[in-house]
Amino acid sequence: MTVKVSMFKEGDEKTWLQIVNASIIGLERKPLKLEDIEKSKKSPYFDPKGVFFAYVKTKPVGLCCVTSGAFFEVEKGYITSFHILPEYRGTKIENVLHKKAVNYLKSKGLREVEANFSDDESYLQRFFSSLGYRIHRVYLIMKRNLQTVPFSKAVQSLRIQPLKKSQLQLFVDVANKAFSDAFSYYDFEPATVKELKQQMQMHNVAYDDIKIAFLKGEPIGYVYTSKDNVAGIGVVREHRRKGIASALLLEGLRHLHHKGSKEAFTGVNEQNKPAVNFFIQHGFQESKKLVFMRKTLKTSLQTQTERREI
Repeated sequence: MTVKVSMFKEGDEKTWLQIVNASIIGLERKPLKLEDIEKSKKSPYFDPKGVFFAYVKTKPVGLCCVTSGAFFEVEKGYITSFHILPEYRGTKIENVLHKKAVNYLKSKGLREVEANFSDDESYLQRFFSSLGYRIHRVYLIMKRNLQTVPFSKAVQSLRIQPLKKSQLQLFVDVANKAFSDAFSYYDFEPATVKELKQQMQMHNVAYDDIKIAFLKGEPIGYVYTSKDNVAGIGVVREHRRKGIASALLLEGLRHLHHKGSKEAFTGVNEQNKPAVNFFIQHGFQESKKLVFMRKTLKTSLQTQTERREI
């Protein structure tokens, strides 16, 4: 079997769509649409040189997308999408496509690669395990019905207000402080105002979709919503366990309900038991899991050094 791998070029969008939708048949997924691909292309993290297609003769049979850089750990590459048509799984196509993508990440000097996929894609876990990837973390996607959202208990001197344009740096500072010590198994990289603006633009997040909590005038927490997602929530360490996180979450849920959402989703690391229990206590249930696997990359320079040492 001869496998050809080519890089993305304008006009390949329908091929992209064809591969993804054929590979998710039988899974609980919404079909990919051309508008989804166009949105991805507008992302500041989209790298057209990191999108690879695998062909057998002229038939498109696989897709791999990788990225790195802004808003991600600097020295790490990410396999954000890996799709093989069912009838071609377990063949050399997976290896050829993966090698092409990883060599591209190596050429950028990256030292580690991380792949993520849904836990119902067991063939991907077997494939990546066979290449030496190891599970780094498991991410729970949780959901909650928004038919009724209660009000939280009053917290004295607490004020929650929508983000103002002049408060972007303040929000970034609060989010970094609240998130940096949340859990050691997440590779925390401080966010910047530039990255926040990019995220807001990419996901059509308005200023009132982000709320900041002030206690006696001091910014101490936040909740960040996007479409039907509670995309982020945090409280600085010294003000936790005071009911502030509950107040922020319920404020965010009411905001989503007011904008017309019927359900709210959120994501949390499975290992972060306090956070998982927090969302369960507020009516969330597990919907699915995302598995994150990692592997250290050897650059060509490292390989040459090892050979000289031998």
